[in-house]
Amino acid sequence: MINTDIDINKLPKHIALIMDGNRTWARNKGLEPKEGHKQLVVVLDKIIKHAYKLGIEQVTFYAFSTENWKRSKEEVDFLMELYNNYIKEFNQKYTDVEFRLVGNINRLPEFLKQTIIETTDKT
Repeated sequence: MINTDIDINKLPKHIALIMDGNRTWARNKGLEPKEGHKQLVVVLDKIIKHAYKLGIEQVTFYAFSTENWKRSKEEVDFLMELYNNYIKEFNQKYTDVEFRLVGNINRLPEFLKQTIIETTDKT
């Protein structure tokens, strides 16, 4: 629910968030790290919807750093699939929102690169 007492004129036009702490969140709840990553997608969706409703024009998510490549292959593969699926859903849900990637996609798996390129071109 959006607070209706917010002065829309005082909101920034761009917000940026570092998507960090998913594994810690899951561990604190007695869950596997993957569950924390899955929750990230739920939160991303809420942030995008609320930002759009509030008129925030740009939202930047820092979602995967070079340090993340040091995680287990299983976790990295899971994240790549999760991002791929989320971007595909984004492509279908948000037809009037532009998607852009900031960063280097060279190390990403081909299937994710393709999804990013298709979504960027479409939006």
